[in-house]
Amino acid sequence: MEQRAETASLAVEANGIPSNPLLGAVQFLLNFRVALIIVTVFVSTNLFLATLSFNDQTAVHKYVGWDLSTLEAARYWRQLPGTLMQGYADMKWHQPVIMLFFLCLLEYQAGHWAALVTFFLSDWLSAPFVVLALWGLSALHVGDASVILHDPSSGASAASIGCGSAAALLLPGKLKWIAPAIIITAVVLTATSQRMDAALAHPAAIFVGGGLSLIWWRHLPQRRSFVPATWTRNGAFMRWLTT
Repeated sequence: MEQRAETASLAVEANGIPSNPLLGAVQFLLNFRVALIIVTVFVSTNLFLATLSFNDQTAVHKYVGWDLSTLEAARYWRQLPGTLMQGYADMKWHQPVIMLFFLCLLEYQAGHWAALVTFFLSDWLSAPFVVLALWGLSALHVGDASVILHDPSSGASAASIGCGSAAALLLPGKLKWIAPAIIITAVVLTATSQRMDAALAHPAAIFVGGGLSLIWWRHLPQRRSFVPATWTRNGAFMRWLTT
């Protein structure tokens, strides 16, 4: 009976690799459960929004979007779902791909809670900062800040960038300097082609995600290294990069 139970439970081999490939795949995907859930909800939500009329989409974004009236009326709670919405009428498929990559990278290194907290806080803390920054810029008559200040904005790009910043700072060796530099460079280069609110939100998210990583996530006892040991053993370049 015990032997049958062992067989039914899909026992794990001595080297830690599941004897059943399907079980192994499930166990691997469970390492990224938060990332998969968030991206699934994000894609599903935005596919649904894409079926709505333009007026209905505008009404939804106005309801959950961040602008000056949000802070004046203290409607902070109403803006929270906006993190899982895309700020465009049509589905932009590059965004969930980037989101999945950064979330998986962070979740693997720091765990499920770190990925979840970083994702939402990167947006929830940077969004009010952007509104205040736009308010100050509009008082100085900088660009179209006064127009954007009253145009509700939402989206998950800041949340994704915050996770990327946090994950990059957890990488070993020289990678923890190279990866953040790449993210910062990409944000700076794309800022000129974006709306002012996005151009402000993305650097703010870098600071939020990076701050969470430096203050808390890098000190987690269960933190895992993203670089497999075989890479450092078999390649001189990877040894240089990760030390």
